[in-house]
Amino acid sequence: MNTKYTTLFAALLLMLATGTACDQPKPKCTAAHGNFAATFTLVKGEGVCAELSSGVLNVQSYNESKNGPNSVLDQNKPTIAIQSQDTTDVLWSGRETDPDEKTYAFGGFDAPDPDGDGICHAKSLSTAVLKAAATEEVPPMMVDECTFDPGQPAQEPIDIRYDWSNVRVVVTPSAIGTKLEADLEYSVGDCTATYKVAAVWPLVECGSPVEGSGDEPAPMDDPDADAGVDPNCPVEEAEPPPPELEADDSICESQGVIPDFPVHCDPGLLMCVLDD
Repeated sequence: MNTKYTTLFAALLLMLATGTACDQPKPKCTAAHGNFAATFTLVKGEGVCAELSSGVLNVQSYNESKNGPNSVLDQNKPTIAIQSQDTTDVLWSGRETDPDEKTYAFGGFDAPDPDGDGICHAKSLSTAVLKAAATEEVPPMMVDECTFDPGQPAQEPIDIRYDWSNVRVVVTPSAIGTKLEADLEYSVGDCTATYKVAAVWPLVECGSPVEGSGDEPAPMDDPDADAGVDPNCPVEEAEPPPPELEADDSICESQGVIPDFPVHCDPGLLMCVLDD
């Protein structure tokens, strides 16, 4: 082929490729689905409600239906839901909670598309409430001649509220809903504190075993010794305890673990969290 036409042909291919890239649709407002590692920076408050430092948030993002529950989803009506992992743990434990309260916060994004900085905003979400009555102690008892149930201690009532506001989610072609920031008003009974929250997805564990820990079997207390258990019943052998873990920033710094955002290992959570 003539060099002149080869050059023109190459230029045409470049223009077409560039044009295709420019025409690629921008992502709509959404959040990554799953668990976010979060840090809580106290702004105001004291007491039991002012003790949050880090934790896990369960986050989901949905689109409302255009015309009823069975119709096509409306891409211009994105929503977000947030529930703390602490709340999820209580629900999974089987403890009875107040059925009239929603344990997750829910609301719509202010606009279907990110702003010029690639941020999606949700000014306010519904209040998430976790309420559970106190429980009485369950005494220990024999199940059969070889099984002893140690029972359950009494549990204090739970009365917790999460009021989320100014939720901001990064939505860019390279980071579609993987970083979240928000303000939180957190209440435990009559105690209320406010926090700045920063969270990142995916959830990456970053604890490394402490050298020498977990090598020796843990001494086994025998809770059944004086409980009337038949001495001829089989006895479980002691197993080595799990090793102690310490924060390892190198795991978070590994290339590709959490792209786009600087992170470090939180020593309490032992998960990668956003830098300050």
